[in-house]
Amino acid sequence: MPKHLYQKHLYQMIAGRIPAAQGAFPNIEQSFADRNADEIETLCREFLPSGSGFDAGTQIELDDCRPRRLVFNTSFHHMNDAGMYDGWTNHLVIVEPEFHGFTIRVTGRNRNDIKDYIADAFHHALNQVVESEFDTAAKQFSFRLAVPEPVPTEPEKPASPSIVWIVTGEHFSVAGFILKTFATEAAAIDCAVHLVNIMLSDTAASVKPEPATVDTWQMVVEWLQDYHGAAHCFVELQSQEVIS
Repeated sequence: MPKHLYQKHLYQMIAGRIPAAQGAFPNIEQSFADRNADEIETLCREFLPSGSGFDAGTQIELDDCRPRRLVFNTSFHHMNDAGMYDGWTNHLVIVEPEFHGFTIRVTGRNRNDIKDYIADAFHHALNQVVESEFDTAAKQFSFRLAVPEPVPTEPEKPASPSIVWIVTGEHFSVAGFILKTFATEAAAIDCAVHLVNIMLSDTAASVKPEPATVDTWQMVVEWLQDYHGAAHCFVELQSQEVIS
């Protein structure tokens, strides 16, 4: 059975699940929202600051989040000059996207200038690239940090690499494999959204999600795979470096 792998920065992977976890698809069974909420909790537990002062871990404030605004709750366990723990400060970490990445705002008491340290810790954590793999039998995702490509000490030959974006897919009722390439990520995402909405339109379910958008198309793919089976129903997006 084919694997369905996705790689994204952690903040993108969390933000992409917010609408479903908050019940943005009211016509879909509650288990779909619960599964996305569970996946967000797993991502927070496994990849956001925990230990080394963040001794209570990090939790997401789901009700306060939006697709373009993430709110996390954390506490920091302070030490005195003698190396003994002597109290906590409580903080909200508010993350919002900007043109290049995202901004972080930390609320709460700024004991020992801790807010700058918290912002740096969350910036590093949320920028991690996480790989998710969809288990078609269990109908759930597993997550792990993406392994960076090894960097060669010497290039084999001078080259001018560029990136192309590849959309692959298969319609559940149409024979053949879909393969399209694009020069920009935005154009590839538009194509993926279009393909997902064609499949959604061709699905005869009486209750189904709203049409896919750039923020929700992967979640709609999950629903389509739940409904039709993942073996011959998927849309995937990946980048590929090419040498010109």
